[in-house]
Amino acid sequence: MGLQMNSDGFVFVDELLTHKQFHSFSLEDVERVVATNDKQRFKLCHHPEDGRLQIRANQGHSVQVTDLELRAVALDDPDYPREAVHGSYMKHWPSLRSHGRVISENGVLLTPGDAAGMLLPCYFSRAQRLKPSPCELELH
Repeated sequence: MGLQMNSDGFVFVDELLTHKQFHSFSLEDVERVVATNDKQRFKLCHHPEDGRLQIRANQGHSVQVTDLELRAVALDDPDYPREAVHGSYMKHWPSLRSHGRVISENGVLLTPGDAAGMLLPCYFSRAQRLKPSPCELELH
């Protein structure tokens, strides 16, 4: 797209809004989308050095971002997540239930999986369908 992305995945909003695909949108449009997106897919913040507004995707992107600030988390750390959630479409459930989940190219499962890169169904504690009405799904 020709936009400069920093090592944290941010691009400057003013540069984004001058791009031919986004020139018809305003800063208010961007702020509204970020504030009202039900999955909180985007983050807005001011650049620490020059104060310019910048935006990045929190999820749903496939761009590799280098220089992420990651830290190891011990299993007994109180901040360690006790549950991980994966969202998918119901059409994929039969395959997920029988074969597990393959790790995507950008490692979104945050686990190395087995030797083939699979997170096996034996590690699933439960499965739920959310639409059209919530219900528990059989694991086996």
